[in-house]
Amino acid sequence: YCADTFNGNGRYNGGYFNIETARLVGIYANCGTFVQCDSLCNGFTDHTTWTAEHSPYFLDNNILIDEGHTLIIEPDVDVRVRGPYSITVKGAIDARATEENPILFTSSNPNVHWNSFRLYDIPPEADSSVFERCIFENALATTGSQAGFNSGGAIKVRDFSKLRFSNCTFRYNQVYWPTSLPPSGGAIALWGSSPLIEYCEFHDNKAGRTGVGGFGGAIFCYQGSDPMIKHSLFYDNIATADAGAIVIWEDCAPTLLNNTITGNYAEKHGGGVFLYDCGEDSVMFINNILWNNASGIDSQQVGVEPLLPVRASFSYNDIQGGLEGIDPDHEGIYYAENNIDEYPHFCELEESMYTLTELSPCLTSGMGGNYIGAFGWGCYEGISDAEDNMDGLNFYPNPVASGHISVSFFMGNPGQARLEIYNLTGEKVSEPMNGYYASGEHRVTFSVEGLPAGIYFGRLTDSGQSITTGFVRMK
Repeated sequence: YCADTFNGNGRYNGGYFNIETARLVGIYANCGTFVQCDSLCNGFTDHTTWTAEHSPYFLDNNILIDEGHTLIIEPDVDVRVRGPYSITVKGAIDARATEENPILFTSSNPNVHWNSFRLYDIPPEADSSVFERCIFENALATTGSQAGFNSGGAIKVRDFSKLRFSNCTFRYNQVYWPTSLPPSGGAIALWGSSPLIEYCEFHDNKAGRTGVGGFGGAIFCYQGSDPMIKHSLFYDNIATADAGAIVIWEDCAPTLLNNTITGNYAEKHGGGVFLYDCGEDSVMFINNILWNNASGIDSQQVGVEPLLPVRASFSYNDIQGGLEGIDPDHEGIYYAENNIDEYPHFCELEESMYTLTELSPCLTSGMGGNYIGAFGWGCYEGISDAEDNMDGLNFYPNPVASGHISVSFFMGNPGQARLEIYNLTGEKVSEPMNGYYASGEHRVTFSVEGLPAGIYFGRLTDSGQSITTGFVRMK
């Protein structure tokens, strides 16, 4: 190089460097994988697995999982979308992770949102899709040629119910594009679809923006969608019109079991939930906490459209303001029993937010004497996560149409365990198991052929402790 001196501000004073020879050295450091489609967005040609070894996966275009094909995503995979692209599922997706190694779906640039999963026009014979311990963040629903693409920030589902979300987190997703339909469902939008949503967390999702009224900050149920939503937490979600967390619209009859819906906001009606034109079948609210949700026009925890038919029942819920928080004058609310209006006493520890302290009236006020809300007792004198001998009572498939249903549960210590099945009136209809079980995971099955269509609750009891969860027997 030409010998000279720097002038003091970082620039070379009149000199230059002349590199005559060089070599490039590549160092392997678990590099990412770029997934690109051609302009026609051809689907996967075979079953495909995305592994942690090749993570993160950067998506440079729209992705299509075609009919008859499955995308398997292993634990600890990051999927980072590099633009306003979507993942369309015509076949199946199997994304199951662990608590220590979740799967992340996000944007590669925090200033550029991605454009959701789309599950629609899926043949009936398609395999089920599963998302377990996944994180969905920074998605934005955009317009499209098909009505409704402006809804469901992270997930859009139409006419497909073989779908399960377990222990997933939905955060910072939004929808605000104005079209013929109002932007709805900041995280999830359902049309004629009834997936299972369990043990999930929804926070900081948003429907609408200034000047564009949106419905359902977290979830939009539309046109005959009857999902089971259970043991899930909704907080800090926002709608610029109605339903801070969940909007139930046009002949939908979901079941909400043991959820905590708190701290959500709607600029108009229904700080937590809004019911609109639900006259065909009953929307079920059982063992939920509806507390500290706010709305700009009224103070209702659950808003109800006054000019359209609505059928809903509320049993064993903690509702701020009592039935006044639902609009008791609406003729459609035809059934309400055993609800309370008492401060839930949430835990103040950040790692145990929205669990209940030992002072909570919700600990024994639920159906069958069980707790109300998404989480049971978890705070005592500054110590969180109280130990239980039993954990994770699950029914599968849920809903179940015929044949047998499988029950899985975990025993921390060996002992006697009994499973009892109750209908909505509290009548015991079956006792599938009663015996001694070793520590560890267990799975039993029992027939549902003798049970009429409806909602049932399984109560697993051991040494005075009990867990209750529900399942649906379809027609």
